[in-house]
Amino acid sequence: MKKNKLKHIIILIIILNIFLTGCWDSNEIEELGIILGIAIDKPKSSEAKEKEKKEAGEHKLGNRSRFTLTQQYVIPKAIKGSTEYGGTHTKPYSNVSSEGDSMHQILRQFASLTSRRSFYKHLKVIIISEEVARSIDLRKLVNLFIRDHEMERSVEMFISKKDARDVLDIK
Repeated sequence: MKKNKLKHIIILIIILNIFLTGCWDSNEIEELGIILGIAIDKPKSSEAKEKEKKEAGEHKLGNRSRFTLTQQYVIPKAIKGSTEYGGTHTKPYSNVSSEGDSMHQILRQFASLTSRRSFYKHLKVIIISEEVARSIDLRKLVNLFIRDHEMERSVEMFISKKDARDVLDIK
């Protein structure tokens, strides 16, 4: 009886291994927005500055910062070398910006701005403008990036003297 039960368990384990292996956690590359760089700046528009002042007055601590976050998305077709087939010389990346009160809020806004899901496994650099670095505790700013399970801890961080998004435009 025990031998028979043991055989059934072994057969069940073998059958389950056949059905449970595979690509259950795969990510289709066509559906991913691979991000190589992130830039964090203060908003420059007068509308954004007015909104920041208004929200700072409404906030109980009185200091509410707004940020502009720019993500650099890879364009795989441009990297492939579309010039071989009569294409034009295009940038192999696209910079998309969004603005908000917190990094979490801004990162969630990108879901509605792009058709692809943001994928941070290939993130190489985070650039912070000097203006942002002086105005907020950097530990709080990068907390989301450190805790996110998709972001590698080996990401390099830099502080730029001018706008961080301008650094992402350098080829």
